[in-house]
Formats: sequence, C-alpha cells, structure tokens
Amino acid sequence: MVALLAAAGTAAGDDSGALTPTATSIRLFVDDFETYSNRWRVVETPKAEVAYRDGALRFRISSPGVSIWSVPDFAVPLGAYRLQVSATVHAATPDSWFGIVVRYAGDEQFTALALWPGGEWQLMRRDGRMWVTATPDDEAHVDAIAVGRALELSVDVGPDAVALAVDGRRAGEIPFDDGEFEGVFGLIAQSGKGYLDVSFDDIIVSGSARP
Repeated sequence: MVALLAAAGTAAGDDSGALTPTATSIRLFVDDFETYSNRWRVVETPKAEVAYRDGALRFRISSPGVSIWSVPDFAVPLGAYRLQVSATVHAATPDSWFGIVVRYAGDEQFTALALWPGGEWQLMRRDGRMWVTATPDDEAHVDAIAVGRALELSVDVGPDAVALAVDGRRAGEIPFDDGEFEGVFGLIAQSGKGYLDVSFDDIIVSGSARP
C-alpha cells in the first residue's frame, strides 16, 4: 500500500469519502482561475488552446490525436501531496481523455492520470514522444462522465504510487514504476477522433514540501 497523505484509506467503491490529509499537511497552491494570474502556461494554436475563460482554465482541441498540457509557475520541491480540482467536460468523443499531470520534469518527462468519458482511467507516462501506460487493479471504478456536470477529482501522490477519488468515491491506486522522476503538477487533455472541450477550476494542492 502506498504511503500517501492519509492512512490506509477507504476501500474501492466506498462512499465514505476520499482520502483524508494528515494534520501536518499544508496548502501549497490554490487557484480559482477567476482572474488571469499568469501562473499557468497558456496555449493558442490552430489545433488547440489552453486559456483562462469564464473563471476556469479551459482546454479546447479541434484536431484529432492532439495532447496539450499546462503546468503552473511553482518551484517548491514536493513531498507527498494531494491535488483537488473540479473538472467539467463540455464536449468529448469516447476516445478522448483528460486529467492531472504529476511528476512533471519537462515536456518529455512527466506522468498523467488520465480519465476517459466512459469511466476508464490509467496512468500515461510521457517518455520523450511516446506514452507508456499503467492500469489500475480490477477493483478500480469510475462512473461514466456526464457532459456539463462538474466532477470533483482528488489525487494523492506519494513516493511509490498515485491514488484517485472522484466525487468523494475512492477509485483505486496505481504504483509508480522504478525510475520515475520527481516534479510538479499540472493539467492535461488529449483529443480522440473529434473535438474535445474541458475546463478545470478551484485547484488546491495540500501536502508537505521537501527540505
């Protein structure tokens, strides 16, 4: 079992809530995206954009198979931490995905926790220009994602694994492979065969900073 911010936590599928941070965890980063803070990297190309819109950070991709991500101006070395964020899918094809970036060391070295509209989720490790995937165990479960409905995502990142909860319901965890790198957090989306539009809001990162 991974050593995260919480103790053992609840079992997969338990409605008692997401993992509970320890009493010693502190808020390391907060952003409600109500105003343009210039802390997040924005993108504007003919194929995709990341922009501050309507009090959120919005990802829009108009070409198939395009992935875009954004990380904030954040330089604190992280220990174990929890990232909470609200995500709303406005339009998506079944083969598109969106999620949370963890252990970002650069555009060719990071890991993404990816969710698909049908409820599947897994880790996508970026190695150069290639993706290497890891799936959760058989007990992991996320309900199908409804268009226009805000999801409350909670991701616990420890030294050996990452755990996911959606709307207070623990989905499971996936161990990190040996050789993973440390780094900061961020947000990501990738289109499938069609248009993808997803927004993120009210991000909070709590945990411990390394010396």
